[in-house]
Amino acid sequence: MLWKTRKSARQSIESEIGTIRKQWHGKISVALVYPNRYHIGMSNLGFQTVYRLLNSLDHVVCERAFLPENSASETPRPITVESDRPITDADIIAFSISFENDYPYLLDILDTAGIPLKSSARPSGYPLVIAGGVLGPLVVNEAMKPAMPAVIDVDPEINDVDEEENQADDLS
Repeated sequence: MLWKTRKSARQSIESEIGTIRKQWHGKISVALVYPNRYHIGMSNLGFQTVYRLLNSLDHVVCERAFLPENSASETPRPITVESDRPITDADIIAFSISFENDYPYLLDILDTAGIPLKSSARPSGYPLVIAGGVLGPLVVNEAMKPAMPAVIDVDPEINDVDEEENQADDLS
C-alpha cells in the first residue's frame, strides 16, 4: 500500500512547476515541513515563498516535506519531496504553521521521524527544529514550547512587498 501512496505523490511532484533540486554536499540543509497533506501545504503561498527564498541562497538547500499519507498497516517516516531523504537527514527542520489544527500533526511528524518530542530530550546529532508562519509566534511560544526551541516571527510575503515597494521608489 505504501508504494501506491509514494507512486501517487511522485506523479504529483513530477507535474509540478518550480521544483528546485540542489546538491546537499557542503550546504546547510533545511527540511521545510508543512504539517498537513501535500495538497493543503502546496496551496499555501507563504510556504512556497519560504521554499523559494531559502533555495535562492547558494549555501542552502531546502526540500519540502508534508504529513505522510497513512495506510492502515504502517505509518511511513516523513521524507522530503525532492530527494526522498528522511527529514532527519537535514540540518534544520523548519515547520510552517498556518492553522492551530495542524499542531497535533507537527507532533505526529516528529514522532514518526524518531525525533524526541521535547527539545530537552534531543541529544546533539538531531536536527534543529524550528517553527514559523502565520500562527507560529502567536501560539507556538506557549503551546509548543517543549517541542520548539525557536520560533521565527517573519512573514516573507510582507518582506517581498516591502522589497518591491523599495525598488519602485528607486525607479521614481
